[in-house]
Amino acid sequence: MIKTKRTVVVMGGLKGGTSSIAGALSILGVHMGDDLSGNGEYEDRAFMDQPVDNMREAIAKRNQEHVVWGWKFYKTCFFIKHIIDDLVNPCFIMVVRDPYAAALSMSKRLHLPAMVSYVRAMDQLSENFEFMMRVGVKLSCFPISYEYLIRFPEETIERMVSNLGLEVEPEALKAAIEFVQPGQYQRGKRRGKEASIANTKNTITTEN
Repeated sequence: MIKTKRTVVVMGGLKGGTSSIAGALSILGVHMGDDLSGNGEYEDRAFMDQPVDNMREAIAKRNQEHVVWGWKFYKTCFFIKHIIDDLVNPCFIMVVRDPYAAALSMSKRLHLPAMVSYVRAMDQLSENFEFMMRVGVKLSCFPISYEYLIRFPEETIERMVSNLGLEVEPEALKAAIEFVQPGQYQRGKRRGKEASIANTKNTITTEN
């Protein structure tokens, strides 16, 4: 059982590879939300374009229920300053992807003009790096290269587990490493409490 409470915030741009990390964390036993959107995005609706007061209520509830929990939403960089003081021992994972690759994916999936997608990807990358530079000295904040993750999934996931101080079962670690392979997390069906692979070390109470 992990004794130190921690909040894990996965940040990065739209189509920037954050879903792979959020899904891996869920498999590793980190509660990433009760109501996740879409097919494989792992975005918690409690933090998707919600009023600040609603997010604070969700944070208070998760702090009571879980030792380690987190969320992922690509717009987090725009509102995190309003709720950062509500987080317990936060750790920010900054997923960095080649902005050109992110823009190509964004343009294809959202049917946006290529230049609009590229500018948007660069703006989000800049906003996230500015946040990381601002809080990185005082708070735990570390980047993960999406391209490096794909090339060296085992090394990257193991480093993330170590940085977060997680206690995970070998089968959960193996499943998380396999999950981040290209094409795997998009087909992921795990949601909420179903995502954890027999790993309850990071939970205070069972979910209803």
